[in-house]
Amino acid sequence: METFFMQTPMGQYLAQKEEDFFRRHLQYLNGQVVVQLGGIWQRPSENMIVVPRDVRMDAEMLAFETHSVDVLLMPHLLEISTADLVLQEAFRILKPEGRLILTGFNPKSLWGLSSWFDGKRLPMKSQCLALA
Repeated sequence: METFFMQTPMGQYLAQKEEDFFRRHLQYLNGQVVVQLGGIWQRPSENMIVVPRDVRMDAEMLAFETHSVDVLLMPHLLEISTADLVLQEAFRILKPEGRLILTGFNPKSLWGLSSWFDGKRLPMKSQCLALA
């Protein structure tokens, strides 16, 4: 999926839109612990930890303390991982008033008509989570 976001015009456009979205929601979070899981093609802020670019660990077994993260960004992570395990870890590491911001493709939208969901350029459609 990294290739799609870094090497195709459609992917670069989408990556920029998502980075702008994340940046808007992070602009008032000075001094808070912000972690981004996956999505290494973007970095909406220099004041965050990006896994696995900055720190090597699996999203299913994070080495952060319980209730230690203020904001957790997950761009397209649920499409390429075991969603249940990742969400359990997110719940564990987020502070009680923490925020979880995630993005992903909805196969029930126009993205679902794309032939790019072939498992090479983008994940298989069956790996995407529908909004329902």
